[in-house]
Amino acid sequence: MNIIVVERDDMLRGRLDILFSSETLTDWVESYDSAEEAIKLADWDNAQVLVTGIGLAEMNGVQLIDWTRRHNPQISCIVFSRFDDRQTVLSAIRAGASGYLLDSCSPREMIEALQGIYRGGAPMSPHIARMLLQELQQPAKSDNPLTRREQEILGCLDKDLSYKEVAAELGISPNTVHTHVKNINEKLQSDGREDAVLKARRLGWV
Repeated sequence: MNIIVVERDDMLRGRLDILFSSETLTDWVESYDSAEEAIKLADWDNAQVLVTGIGLAEMNGVQLIDWTRRHNPQISCIVFSRFDDRQTVLSAIRAGASGYLLDSCSPREMIEALQGIYRGGAPMSPHIARMLLQELQQPAKSDNPLTRREQEILGCLDKDLSYKEVAAELGISPNTVHTHVKNINEKLQSDGREDAVLKARRLGWV
C-alpha cells in the first residue's frame, strides 16, 4: 500500500510515518506538512491512500480531500484529526473521505483502519460513527434553501469567477454579489466562498 500523509504538526506526522512504515501492507510513505506541498510533490499516480489532518495551514484537509477525489479518484482518503464537530465531519465525508479517525485513537486502531481501507471498508472512530448514525436518523432535509439568484451566483463562483466578474455576468452590482454570498454562507453555515461552493456541489445545488 502506498500512502501520502499530510499533517501540519511535525511530531504527529513523524509518528504516523514511523507507524505506517512498520506496517507490512505498506510499500512506501510520503509525508508533507501542507496540502500545497503535497499537491506539488507527491506521487499521486501511484498512491492508494491519503491520510490528512483537517487544520492545515492554508488549504484545509476538506479541500485537499475534494481535490484528491476530483483528480485522483482511485485514492481512498482518511481524516486523522482532533476536530470532531458535526460540520467538519460532514464536510469531510461529503468531500469524499472514506474514513474519519480522531487523533486520540491508538496505533493499533490506526493500523486496523488502514487494513480496513485496504479491504474496501470505511473506518470510523466510534464517536464519529455515532454522529453519522444520528445524522442519518434525522428527518431528511430535501428542500434547497437557496434562491434561484443565489444558485446562479454559486454557479459562477464554481467557475472561479471573481465577484466583479460574477456581477458582470449576471448584470448586478458587486455589492449585491457580496450580499448574496453573505446570505449563502449563513444558509449553508459555510466559511467563505470555497467552502460554500464545495457544500453546494456535494448537495447537488450547483
